[in-house]
Amino acid sequence: MLLACAAGLWAQTEEYGGPTIMSRSSVVNSPPIGLTSSFVPFASISALVDTGLTRPVSNPNGTLSTLNTVNDQGMLAEVGLTGRHKWKKTSLWLDYRGHFRSYVNTSNLDTTDQFLTLGLVHQQSRRVQFIVRESGGTYTRNYYMLNGSSFLNPYLPELPPTDFLDNRINYISTAADVVVQKSVRLSFDFGGQGFLIRRVGNALYGVTGSIATGDMAYRLNRFTTIGAVYRFTHYDFTHTVGTTDIQTAGLTYAVRLSRAWEFGAQLGVSRVESRALNRVRLSPEVADILGQQFGVEVAHRLQTMPDVKARLNRTFRRADLRFDYERGIRPGNGLYLSVASQIAAVTYTYLGIHNWSLGATGGLVSYNPLIQSIAPYASSMVGFNASRRLKYNLHLITRANLNRYDVQSLDQVRRHFEGAVGVGWTPGDHPFNIW
Repeated sequence: MLLACAAGLWAQTEEYGGPTIMSRSSVVNSPPIGLTSSFVPFASISALVDTGLTRPVSNPNGTLSTLNTVNDQGMLAEVGLTGRHKWKKTSLWLDYRGHFRSYVNTSNLDTTDQFLTLGLVHQQSRRVQFIVRESGGTYTRNYYMLNGSSFLNPYLPELPPTDFLDNRINYISTAADVVVQKSVRLSFDFGGQGFLIRRVGNALYGVTGSIATGDMAYRLNRFTTIGAVYRFTHYDFTHTVGTTDIQTAGLTYAVRLSRAWEFGAQLGVSRVESRALNRVRLSPEVADILGQQFGVEVAHRLQTMPDVKARLNRTFRRADLRFDYERGIRPGNGLYLSVASQIAAVTYTYLGIHNWSLGATGGLVSYNPLIQSIAPYASSMVGFNASRRLKYNLHLITRANLNRYDVQSLDQVRRHFEGAVGVGWTPGDHPFNIW
């Protein structure tokens, strides 16, 4: 979360480029080309307490059954490298983070999580800019996705904000945009993205996705921008026969309310076409004839759904406060195929005086399946972290995260808490990147 505040502070030193355009969130989250080049390593080791750890138990037919949770303590080691390098017309940024967990009593839950994001911004000419982003990783618990930039990850928004299970997830994403500045006021963005999400376990769905986008933005004045966006999205799921095609059209609005406050919104509508094979219970008469209780039906559904994004941001001298809301279509979280999702999140980061840095985040997530005949899913999360600079580039660090997951289709509620206290190292005057 410290990166979010740092980005806000950097923005104050750059020429103001106008308020954030929501349809270009993956672009505007890239570091400005004018930043000084630097790469900052960091490492830490902490004592760890985890409650509510789980592994899924699968029935012979591949469906999930009752889950058993485990409480344990252990050690957590973290390493990372983040920063950017600037040439005359090109800026490269890198963000790598990895952590390694080892438990005292349940060594079979020992795990490692790895996240890597690379980005390249190239100013081809005064009017044309190219942006390329690569993301990839493997994880079992997605605290980086939660705490890096509230619940809404700017680099791979299709990753679920919360996963009910601790199964391993592998992902990779490639995205590219070209921004054409037609005039001082008028600009266009054309982009595409492809991604893969794979989950370990035959009972969990993976997804292959592709996205094509185009938008227009018109700057009414220095502080207000309006525009329009069109997006086509395709999801293809693994371990089942299921696809979703989404066509979205909407309007965007962005305004700088004051020196400290900015607001951005995207309001649109999506035409959603879903296909899937559903497992259904057969009538007693048919079950007696076939000798089985369940059958398979082909489901096809065409729906019109709202597509809404909104962000309110407050930048202080040493802090950043952000509110996010999203309502749209996502590719589920392994238990669900395509879902109508609602996400609300708030993030606060403070890079304070007297060697202290603080951060807090919280949010709510709800999923309503579009085509499966199962109950909705809901989750909530709160998190807190703090660091205190010591001597010799060392920092005292602490953090805590509490999650609640409610899967009505499994009639199960899971609560997971993770707390850690330790010592971290990063060179110079940089704040420690807790995540």
